[in-house]
Amino acid sequence: DIETFNYLESGYIDSISIIQFLAGLEEEFGVEFTDAEIADPSFKIAGQLIRLVERKVMEHERSKAGNGEES
Repeated sequence: DIETFNYLESGYIDSISIIQFLAGLEEEFGVEFTDAEIADPSFKIAGQLIRLVERKVMEHERSKAGNGEES
């Protein structure tokens, strides 16, 4: 179940690969994760991470729209 899948504990991503994974997400979606977000246990759960990325993308888009920038 994607909502509860822990990609670190499952071995899908190891502690070294997580850095590349996070950098890829940040680059792909134009977001930045805070240290607090990364340290939160929910960050390791696929469903929670998906919602976090969606929220950050929406916030970024609203910020750009509020500044008169085009998407």
